[in-house]
Amino acid sequence: MKVDLYQLAKDNNILNNATIELLTRCNWRCQHCYIPEHNNSGLSTNEWFNILHQLRAIGCFDILFTGGEPFYRDDII
Repeated sequence: MKVDLYQLAKDNNILNNATIELLTRCNWRCQHCYIPEHNNSGLSTNEWFNILHQLRAIGCFDILFTGGEPFYRDDII
C-alpha cells in the first residue's frame, strides 16, 4: 500500500514540514546569503528541544535545519 504523506497531512490539516534557522552567526560572508547580520547565536538547547517536541506532538515529520554556521553551537553534535 502506497501512502502519500503530503496528501495525508493536507487532508488532516497537519503541518508536515518545518524549516528551522538555528542561528545567524557565521564566519563566512557569502554573496548569496540572505542573513543581514551574522551575530545571533540562536535559542538555547532547551528551547530547541521544546520546539522539536511541539512539532512532533502536532505530527510534523520533516524538519530542515538551516542558518549560519551550525558548528558555532557547542551542542551541535
